[in-house]
Amino acid sequence: MENQRFLQKITDFARAEVQKRADQQEEFSVTRTGVICCRHRQQIREVPFLQPCLVLVLAGQKMLCHGDREIRCDRGNYFAIPAPSQFSMVNFPDERRQEYLALCISFDAPLIDRFRQLYNRRPENLGQPGMLGGAGNSLLYSTLLHFLEVAELPEADEELAGHRLLEILLCLTRHCGASHMLLSMSGSWRERLSSLLMTDPARVWRAQEVCRVLAVGESTLGRHLRRENTSFQGVLDDVRLGLALAQIQFTDWSISRIAGNCGYQSVSSFTERFRHRFQTTPSGLRKKGPDPDEF
Repeated sequence: MENQRFLQKITDFARAEVQKRADQQEEFSVTRTGVICCRHRQQIREVPFLQPCLVLVLAGQKMLCHGDREIRCDRGNYFAIPAPSQFSMVNFPDERRQEYLALCISFDAPLIDRFRQLYNRRPENLGQPGMLGGAGNSLLYSTLLHFLEVAELPEADEELAGHRLLEILLCLTRHCGASHMLLSMSGSWRERLSSLLMTDPARVWRAQEVCRVLAVGESTLGRHLRRENTSFQGVLDDVRLGLALAQIQFTDWSISRIAGNCGYQSVSSFTERFRHRFQTTPSGLRKKGPDPDEF
């Protein structure tokens, strides 16, 4: 009973956030919290996760494709997604309300580092990684509500919000078997590069200036990235298209505004890159969802 009461409070918060963004153009932070809401089935291929992410399903069902496995989460259950990673996914609205609703919270590298320092949750102390998906419980829900209280304050209190994000991580790693979220932030060159590019996705980034900031030669950076099966352009595409996908799902901003935010000079070129990556267009994802083809 308590589980359902806590879960309903989170659901009410998420629906209120969706209504707020429909009423006014609020500022958006990809590094904090977002609410995904759709009325039609969404199928999205190869979604990049550059930061560890918690996705709590509040209405409908979410499916992640992990290799040849399909992992599903219904209302009240969650995905604890490591980074950097990439998954294809499908969002299914429920039959009664024709609504898919999910709360998404991301954890950036400085927060993960701070958590490790406070609680000594380093790879050698983590034990066996947990499951990608898990069942929600009253402890997790109450911890999330504790964080969401900060989001409802008239003025953002970043320090308080940071402490409550640490509380969520502690709950996930200690009580929900999600220690793999910490293993994800390994300090890889891909992670270092993406963290830099995310500071200004719309900027015209050049390899020479990036290498100067990272204190590494261009050939050395290229070699490191090849060992991680990626490239400078590949990481840049992940950052820009991942941010674009988040802004399409978390805001009601125009497609042209999102394209500009993410470094694309024209809506047509942005739409083509988005379609090639995710197998759906930005407008199609928002209005009617993609055709139900197989991945």
